[in-house]
Amino acid sequence: YTYCKVVTTSVSMVSGTSDLTNYPLTVSLTDADLRTTANGGLVNNSSGYDIGFYPDCSGSGTALKWEMESYSSTTGAIAAHVLRPALSHTANDTIGMYYGGSFSSFQSTASAVWDANYMGVWHLPNGTSLISPSPDSTSNGNNGAPINGGVADSGKIGGGALFSGTYASIAVGAPATLQIT
Repeated sequence: YTYCKVVTTSVSMVSGTSDLTNYPLTVSLTDADLRTTANGGLVNNSSGYDIGFYPDCSGSGTALKWEMESYSSTTGAIAAHVLRPALSHTANDTIGMYYGGSFSSFQSTASAVWDANYMGVWHLPNGTSLISPSPDSTSNGNNGAPINGGVADSGKIGGGALFSGTYASIAVGAPATLQIT
């Protein structure tokens, strides 16, 4: 990586009376530097493969685990989920977001972020279309399919879905990994 910026989570955003452990922190931001070089930014790969997350910007340490939910090469908008081993409830938390490099594939995997406590995690697309199957980000692989009129819509972070028809939903079946025992 060539560049690094500090991403800060304000302690005021963390509720509770104890630190959060193995917490998938959502990083949602737009930064002109995160546009591709072809769009006046500093990211080399049009899919954002050269964006990564580390404990800090010192250049040392092991990469954090993350999932890139969405990336816009023209605006520099990203939505990523970064696994924080610990997120303090008493002090601001910082991580290093690196970018600019020669990577041709993601340096982390979605299923590394979502541990066995997550039965399924489905991110809806950017509001332009619902895909089938809708991929499950966990290692369970409980992919879903929109049925009975679910359509893409805008969401709080990234995309969402509008279910206005009778029984409109995303069907994932009844796999054992979704059964509560």
